[in-house]
Amino acid sequence: MAASETRAGYGTNQPPVVVKKPDTHKREYSFLELDNKLRAIIGSDPECDKAGAALVVNVGMCHERKDLPGLAHFLEHMLFTGTSKYPKEGEYHEFMNQNGGMANAYTACYFTCYMFEVKPECLEEALDRFSRFFIEPLLTRDCTEREINAVDSEFQAGQTSPWWRYVGIMNMSANPDHPFHVAVGNNKVLLDEPKERGIDLYEEMMKLYESTYSANGMTVCVFGREAPDELRKIVAEKFGAVVNKGLTMPIGDSVSDKPPFLPNEWHQQLLQNPVQDVKDLSFIWVTPFQDPFWKSKPSLYISHLLGHEGAGSVIAKLKQQGLISGCGVGDGNWLEGAFSLLKVNFDLTDKGLDCIQEIGQHLFAYLGLLQKMPPEKWIFDEMQKLGDMRFKFGEDASPFALCPQIASTMQKVPASEALCGDMVLYEYDPDAITSLLSRLTLESVRVQVQAKKLADRCKQVDTSYGSPMQLLPIEDQWLESWRAALNASGTIEASTKITSELGLSLPKPNPFIPEDLSLKPPPQEPKAKPSLLKGTESLTCVFHKQDDTFKQPKARVSFSIYSPFFTQDPTNYTKAELWCRCVEEALQEYAYDAEVAGVEYSLGLGAACLRLVLAGYNDKLHVLLDAVTEKMVSLVEIPEQIFSIVANSMGDDLRNQAFHSPPYGQCRMRLDELLMRGTSFPAYQRLEAFEKITCSDLKGLAEQFFVAGAHVESLMLGNLTAEDARLLASKLMTGLNLRKALAVLPTRAEASLPEGSTLWELDSTDAEDPNHAVFMKLQLPSGLENEMLTYLLDKAISSKFFDLLRTQQQLGYIVHMAASVTVLQPYLVAVVQTEFNLHYVRGCLEKFLEEHFAFLEEAMTDEEFETCKEGLLSELRVKPKNISEEAQRFSRVFMDRSFDFERREKCIRFVEASTLAMLRSYVRDHVSKAPRIYMQVKKVLEKEDKPLPSGASEGGVIRRNCGDSATSSQGTACCERALNCPRPGRIIYTTLPKRVVSVTRKVVREQFETAPRAHGAVSRTPPKEARSRPPCSLRLRLAALPFLPCMLPTRLFETQSARTSMVGWTPVAIPNARAAFSSCTTAESGRENATQSEVAAVAQSGAWECYPERGGGSGPEQARECSSERGTSYKIICGDRLLQGNERVSTLQQGITLIRISATNASSHSEEDLEGLVQEIVENRKRDSQ
Repeated sequence: MAASETRAGYGTNQPPVVVKKPDTHKREYSFLELDNKLRAIIGSDPECDKAGAALVVNVGMCHERKDLPGLAHFLEHMLFTGTSKYPKEGEYHEFMNQNGGMANAYTACYFTCYMFEVKPECLEEALDRFSRFFIEPLLTRDCTEREINAVDSEFQAGQTSPWWRYVGIMNMSANPDHPFHVAVGNNKVLLDEPKERGIDLYEEMMKLYESTYSANGMTVCVFGREAPDELRKIVAEKFGAVVNKGLTMPIGDSVSDKPPFLPNEWHQQLLQNPVQDVKDLSFIWVTPFQDPFWKSKPSLYISHLLGHEGAGSVIAKLKQQGLISGCGVGDGNWLEGAFSLLKVNFDLTDKGLDCIQEIGQHLFAYLGLLQKMPPEKWIFDEMQKLGDMRFKFGEDASPFALCPQIASTMQKVPASEALCGDMVLYEYDPDAITSLLSRLTLESVRVQVQAKKLADRCKQVDTSYGSPMQLLPIEDQWLESWRAALNASGTIEASTKITSELGLSLPKPNPFIPEDLSLKPPPQEPKAKPSLLKGTESLTCVFHKQDDTFKQPKARVSFSIYSPFFTQDPTNYTKAELWCRCVEEALQEYAYDAEVAGVEYSLGLGAACLRLVLAGYNDKLHVLLDAVTEKMVSLVEIPEQIFSIVANSMGDDLRNQAFHSPPYGQCRMRLDELLMRGTSFPAYQRLEAFEKITCSDLKGLAEQFFVAGAHVESLMLGNLTAEDARLLASKLMTGLNLRKALAVLPTRAEASLPEGSTLWELDSTDAEDPNHAVFMKLQLPSGLENEMLTYLLDKAISSKFFDLLRTQQQLGYIVHMAASVTVLQPYLVAVVQTEFNLHYVRGCLEKFLEEHFAFLEEAMTDEEFETCKEGLLSELRVKPKNISEEAQRFSRVFMDRSFDFERREKCIRFVEASTLAMLRSYVRDHVSKAPRIYMQVKKVLEKEDKPLPSGASEGGVIRRNCGDSATSSQGTACCERALNCPRPGRIIYTTLPKRVVSVTRKVVREQFETAPRAHGAVSRTPPKEARSRPPCSLRLRLAALPFLPCMLPTRLFETQSARTSMVGWTPVAIPNARAAFSSCTTAESGRENATQSEVAAVAQSGAWECYPERGGGSGPEQARECSSERGTSYKIICGDRLLQGNERVSTLQQGITLIRISATNASSHSEEDLEGLVQEIVENRKRDSQ
């Protein structure tokens, strides 16, 4: 382990404290304790591109008055409202946003954490603002009610969260004489009830702050590019004024002499009717506070054995019997401070829900064995070795992740161990393990069962979140069976016998622990970006970059295996998704050891492809790849037991996605469904397909994937040479027996929104969620320059959006605006999840855009623009901190298939040259006129909306756009016939192009009958009542003219890959185009000696993309149209010249372009035009290759 040193106290002569750090970290860490007893760790890296800090104070929910639940969380909110030096509300978040940063905070049971990240040159100013929270916060009374509303919005957002419902029930079981409780707070408990009882909540909040926030209970981590001495000076200057009140906050046994839960309240069976479709069984024990055992970590030893998934484990055996689909074992660290929890949670199958006794029997039999035999030293040694490896080769993290982790760990361990205390096992303490095991008894366990099937038995209601539940005695027959398994005659021999009969055993030594951790010889010519390897097989391309930065024996390998099978229909997609999960399940016992040893894989579906990713220590990566490909090929017939486990889990997942996503998540999902093609299918379509799939339907499925051929693209990064990369690619191709090249690569497309504003409203699929949601997307012109201008716009207004709509207008907890890019298409996106009337909220969005576009045009200064520009540049210039981050960065251009690995550098150059005038022009000419869509999800829960603020109107955008006093109900009435759709919804146009306003009903019907389907199964003819509807007023015409139920009239689904407006055809972006061409031609001679008509046939087949006449559309539709046009002629460019007469084409070379000339346009193309076009194409090709 490497180390950094510093003085223990700033300006003192105390002995130096060594802060241990990973060997691979270039950062220098040091520790100081200020005169006020505030403790800090400083991280210094002269090359860092992000700075940040976190402060943890040992005050949380359990330090507030128990009759004012949520007070500590409310105090956290109030600290953000301003300080004496920086009194302007919203200024803190605006400063962070404009300087490439972000900020957040959270309140736990026994501590509260505040953190931020910012560009390095602004660290000192950011610390000045941050530190003032704890020196001179304003905490003004005027903000009280508004911030309580903000807390209430956060509470409402978590109403259906399984986690918050779980802790709400924990509150019900807590000992009233013990301080433990968990509370977010809401209007009822922080506003209404205190008023009724005559309690001044503001005064109580001030008392909490004054009586708990003290410098000696604070730990700070600051990270920047300044030298250590300079950072120490800054920290001392900024935090030295925090008052030390000499407080000692109770922790562990000192919290209370009373138990946190009364035995008769805890030792019960808890039934829950969850919101989501989950079936799980938990065994939970309250144990002594574990922080004092940070060196030996006995709970980690026990969790490792109970949660093991290899052969002979409890989990493996229960899966073999079809009783569970997964398991998780861990503690409740977030809840801890006075006690600890050990929780064993089983994900049940339908069969498992009826076999709780058998599941418990396996668990308690295994526990009995562990309790009767001494701890195994070799197991501890193996865990210790893996922990040491994780720390030694630990990856750098961003300040926003690293600083809170270090600051919170300092509350539990000495500062010297702050970076490694959570992962390293320092000493073997078998007595501590044995003692903790002895606490896991039948008499101290809580049994918790969650399932929709239990709804009729749940007669009680949780007082915090209203979740249906029931507390009952544990079944006598369960206890009798489990006691027999646990005690087993009281001898180790008897326990060994019963576990052996159940097929249970301790794990074997892990074969995946890496042996070779050496680094590969560095490449002769280090590369800053992945490059395409030559010499690989014809139907694959490998992008490779050997690591020369992070110096770690790790790698990340990603394979995308393309096939049209995955995008043909929801059934094929869902079958493939189910098959992938079955492969993972069949391999789990074997692959679990690899995962524990730091080598893991995932198999799933990407956009039109099967995606296999392997990551971790490179030593055994090839071994895992062999095992995965072997299982993919050999699993021809899925065992019924594996299918049952996977189907149970996947069915629950799909039902939860389709019916229990939060409202803003429903908006996002439905918009993706509406706008995107060639990527995936929405959850409800997959669920419909899933419910018809049987185990026999998957028999031999993998053989169908690549009947049409395959095209493989891989991205390999890390401690791999070029030869290693070729070998891994070859292993995949050989292992999967991929030999036939794909003729046509599946394409992705994105719908063009119609001009004006589109409103689509759906009822929420979650009957218990009290929130609505509005999701707005402005569709903007594609191109790198437009993307960067959109991000600049985001920098200029998104923090103002948050401050105005969340902080001041209090529309909800989830309020967000951001720039977004999908399939190279930029958007400006805004989302609000709210309890207010939807049309009022949408009106607030419209008003914000209108006012802030005007601000950009008229009032924004060059200085403000430069601040936004530098903030964006600081984000773009951030370097990857580890191999995983580097892979994530390159993966975007890898998966969107542009392969422009220098794109970020191009973005930086454009932003550096951008000006305020450019942004104004972009907003004026494009953003303000951009087509926009509002996706609204309306709650179905029978609960009144929040009252509108005084003077507000619900008419919103519809009133303004319609130009009269139309209410929302009048504006949508004519679209109610959409309720006849399988998925009811309303699409309303609140503004339309002028040319559409005068369209007659006859034209509308014609458009409707010929419109492409954008969603769902809809009749091609309008309903009878629509055909007979009398002429409508202008207002209703504006709302109703577009195509009828559930349709979005797109201007076809346009591909985003067209880079020029050339007349002609150009090859699709397959790096090895030769293979694609040869697979399309039937004649063997066509591969090396193709006629021009053969080339034209390949183009018409769709293997190449179409660029038709200037000003026209593009894509497969046009390709088929132009191939069938009578009188069409062709010209072919090969290399840099136009072929003449009957010349043949060698497809061994790249750079073949086919030009289509239609009969109607032949006269307009002179020889000079063709020569000019040849030069244009050649120059474009040269530029693209560069």
